[in-house]
Amino acid sequence: EFPGYFRCDSIGTGLNYDEMRVYDCPTKGYYTTPEAHDLAAATEAEAQGRPAPAPVDRKTFVPRGELATRGKTVFQGYWQRPDATAAAIDADGFFHTNDLVSLDSKLTIRIIGRAGGILKLAQGEFVSLAAVEEALEEFSLIENCFLHATGLDSFPAAALKVDMVALRARLAETALITAEELEALSDKALLRRDDVHEFVVAQVEAFGKRAGLRGFERPKENLFLTAVDWTADNELLTPSLKKARGNLARQFAPQLNKMLVACRH
Repeated sequence: EFPGYFRCDSIGTGLNYDEMRVYDCPTKGYYTTPEAHDLAAATEAEAQGRPAPAPVDRKTFVPRGELATRGKTVFQGYWQRPDATAAAIDADGFFHTNDLVSLDSKLTIRIIGRAGGILKLAQGEFVSLAAVEEALEEFSLIENCFLHATGLDSFPAAALKVDMVALRARLAETALITAEELEALSDKALLRRDDVHEFVVAQVEAFGKRAGLRGFERPKENLFLTAVDWTADNELLTPSLKKARGNLARQFAPQLNKMLVACRH
């Protein structure tokens, strides 16, 4: 009945005797209806003093959000933990799975991430993406870090906003590039050089080890480097200067996914 849906990132449809509901997840920029998406976008634009963006295309809009379920197969609560039960099961009796999903026209459910930033990797290890980001942002070469991975991956990939002043100073101390080249190259051109990319990879990997990050937490060679500032104006940060994770995912996930897919083979 569903040709082409036998794939490892799809969990099919719900059971007949269970109910499922998908909730908006504003912190990730995911919404279940185009109207909710447009309202959130207009509200954020107003807070930033910008014109409201054009409405999302109703034909291509994909509902996304956090999956919740209730029914006979769903547990009733945590043993002697009413606080944990109240946090996991809402007033309507739906258990919030913390899984972010998308729905297609056949209502097939596809898991695309975790609402709380805790991700189970392919080998069964759990990683807190936000905690690893915070650890890497302590490194002098990194101004901002966004990690991305799925349950099919053994470690994450990272988009890094590089501190170009710090990088140029570090490169000037090496024989990797001449002073004349360093002065002539733009930030963008500098980051495109393979030898500079390899240098940054080695520096980040060494820092990650010093910071105590485990092997599956470190992005290794899977780094996408950018010199473009992350700001509220380009919507990579929220008006309160927190990471706009939904926008960051839309901006960088295609490049990061390409790196991760190559590592699966």
